[in-house]
Amino acid sequence: MFEYISFRVFFISFLLGLFFLYILGTQNKIVYVYPTLTNSTNILFKDKAGQYFRFKSKEVECPDDLSTIKQIPIQ
Repeated sequence: MFEYISFRVFFISFLLGLFFLYILGTQNKIVYVYPTLTNSTNILFKDKAGQYFRFKSKEVECPDDLSTIKQIPIQ
């Protein structure tokens, strides 16, 4: 069986295959997950400094004066 297979051709084609796999391989995809009440305890988040953290949700009452409510944009 080894008389039909050229080791040199096999090795070169194997290296070419690895090279193309390295160049054309899967691209990493960044998925942005924003915390909600349901997923805040199950997901570990990472900030730009490389620190990992979790959110702790706390239910509070809305104030009577609506002007004290602040809208915080997504960062």
